[in-house]
Amino acid sequence: MKKYFLMLGIWFVVILGIIAGSAVYNHYKSSRYDESAHIFLKKTVPQLSNWDVDQIRLLMAPEALERISDTTYNATITLFAKMGRLLSFDKPKFSQIHLEDKDRAIVEYTIDAKYENGDAILTVNLLHEDGQFKIYHFNVQSSALTN
Repeated sequence: MKKYFLMLGIWFVVILGIIAGSAVYNHYKSSRYDESAHIFLKKTVPQLSNWDVDQIRLLMAPEALERISDTTYNATITLFAKMGRLLSFDKPKFSQIHLEDKDRAIVEYTIDAKYENGDAILTVNLLHEDGQFKIYHFNVQSSALTN
């Protein structure tokens, strides 16, 4: 019986160590980008939420725009425009990083936002290159878009 509790205790400590190690590693990966990404997103989320196709196009990375047709791009922005006016949004939360090389990375953030037609979760992938951010991809998840 004593061995059982000892094994259970060891198992518990190992699981806690994995969880803590994962949190520390995620913080380490995101720390290089967090401050500048938060500043960029604080300025950019309201611009995205104007749902102006031309203004959003200026925020996007050129290679991201090459991957999507104008028809699909315009239809997507029109769909997202159903959210209405942006009321508020929370601090961006680091989600993951996709490192391509030492000078280029795609960093993903999620942002809880409130719009006049409902709450949403924005997922924004930022291309970090040459010390600058551009939007590589973004998505809006909301039940308001299904109505």
